Amino acid sequence: MFVTFDGPNGSGKSTIINELAKYLVSKKKEIYITKEPSETEIGKFIRESEENHSSYILANLVAADRHNHIKTEILPYIKKGGIILCDRYIASSLILQVLDGLSMNEVMKINTGILKPDLSVIVYADEKTINERLSDRSTLTRFERDFSSKREIELSFKAGNHLEELGYKIEYINTEEPIAKIIEKLGDIILKTYSLNDWESTK
Repeated sequence: MFVTFDGPNGSGKSTIINELAKYLVSKKKEIYITKEPSETEIGKFIRESEENHSSYILANLVAADRHNHIKTEILPYIKKGGIILCDRYIASSLILQVLDGLSMNEVMKINTGILKPDLSVIVYADEKTINERLSDRSTLTRFERDFSSKREIELSFKAGNHLEELGYKIEYINTEEPIAKIIEKLGDIILKTYSLNDWESTK
């Protein structure tokens, strides 16, 4: 099963992923945590150079990393029957690359052929909360410095709506809610979907 987590910088994705992983492990599930940009040479290049590249150049680099990520990490682990929790995927491109001047249709065209997740989680929080979290960081990315959290929140919902229209299964999570409640909700959705996938694979 392939589950992705996207949303504004500072929305709490990493916390949700780590706590959810602990919960799913307690349910005897094999969990693999990964992220985008990936840890490959392409992903490292993106992190090192995103200050210098933008628009179509950065969007194509991200898409190339995504295709490689799918081939070398995501698909092999899915074939083993595990659950992959991925920190950032296509919805993040629909947020960040749109901030960089592309349209959502252009972003999707650049990402033609990518693997559709079993579940795409859009994580969000209040603008004030996100800004407080970002203020605690020692360094900020170009996107965190140059664009408002308000705009990122707006685009997170637009990205979710756009993907829903394309047949993606979307779940919105407000990290202002108690973490235990969030993990219980997501855990239930994932375990039910995992069981359904497992049943369908035996037909």
